[in-house]
Amino acid sequence: RTITAPGGVTIKASDDGDVAALGNSASVQKSTTGIGIGAAVAVLLNNTTASIANDTTIVTAGAVDVSATTTENTEPGFTGMFAAEAMSGATGQELSVAGSLAVAFTNSTTDASLGHFVPVDDGTNIAAGAVSVIADNTSELAAKAWGGSLSTSGNGIGASIATIVSDDTYEATVGTSASINAASLEVSATNEKVNNPFSYLT
Repeated sequence: RTITAPGGVTIKASDDGDVAALGNSASVQKSTTGIGIGAAVAVLLNNTTASIANDTTIVTAGAVDVSATTTENTEPGFTGMFAAEAMSGATGQELSVAGSLAVAFTNSTTDASLGHFVPVDDGTNIAAGAVSVIADNTSELAAKAWGGSLSTSGNGIGASIATIVSDDTYEATVGTSASINAASLEVSATNEKVNNPFSYLT
C-alpha cells in the first residue's frame, strides 16, 4: 500500500480516562456489637495505539507524525481527587469493628509505531520533513482508606488499607528495514511526571 500526501501524514490516537470510586459504611449499635466495612475499587483498562502498518510506502515532502497519548484522572473535576476512597465507622457497647479497603488499579497500553519495511521520502529520493513517533502516558492515581470505631465499655478495632497497582506500558518503535529519508527523526516514549496535588496530606 502507498500513502501519498504532499503536505504530510498525521496519525494520532488519544484516550482520556477518568475514574473515581467511593465506598462507605456506618454502623451504630446501642448494645452488643457494631461492625462497619467500606470498600472502593477503581479499575482502568485502556489500549491506545497509533501506527502505520508494515509494508506501507509513505510519499510526502511534509512531516510524518505518529503519536499515541493516554491520560488518566487529569481532566478538570478529577485532578486532585482520589481514584479510590473508602471509609467506615462503627460504634458498639461491647465491641466495635470498622474496616476500609481502597484499591486503584490501572493496566493501560500506549503504543506508537512505524511498521516494518516502511520507506519514507518525497518519492524522488529527496528527504521528507520531520518524522516523529511518540508515545506519552500521564497518570494521576491516589487511594485513601480510613476507618473509626468506638466502644463505650469494650474493645474498638479499626483497620484501613489503601493500595495502588500500576501496570501501564508505553512504547514507541520503528520497525526493521524501515528506510527513512527525512529532515529529522524522533522516537520517544514518555511516562510524564505529575506534580503531586495531594501534598497537603503529607
